[in-house]
Amino acid sequence: MTTTPERPALTGTPKQIVWAEAIRRKAIAQTDNLATQIRNAPAKPEGPTGEQVAAVMTEALAAKLADLTTARWWIDEATNARMLGASATPGAYALTQAMREAALAAFPPAEQPSEAQPATEARTASTPTVEPQPNTCRHGVSYADLCDECEA
Repeated sequence: MTTTPERPALTGTPKQIVWAEAIRRKAIAQTDNLATQIRNAPAKPEGPTGEQVAAVMTEALAAKLADLTTARWWIDEATNARMLGASATPGAYALTQAMREAALAAFPPAEQPSEAQPATEARTASTPTVEPQPNTCRHGVSYADLCDECEA
């Protein structure tokens, strides 16, 4: 099942367009596979469904494809990938990056509370602060000894 949006016509010489179409087709197939995997991923109770994320990503793919209409860009991507020995499909990184950014903008990840944060806050609130003496920390422990509170 393909969800690939309409591909805009490429500009360039006829030979460049044929070459760039082949490159673009491979990159789009890779992003379509990614969207299918996300669509079929199990939903988390607190987040969007895979279908919702895939829809946003497909829309971003359409927008990115609308911007990448020169055959030269696709050919340059392929040339650069070959020169760098990249194993990724040329052009796929730019497309998947646009899709990822759109998904993160539409569905920002929930901030995860740090596991250490509540314990630190509770420990700091329950630990009285003493007037520091010379060569002591704010808890009154000598610098020669290790204070559990200041050590972290």
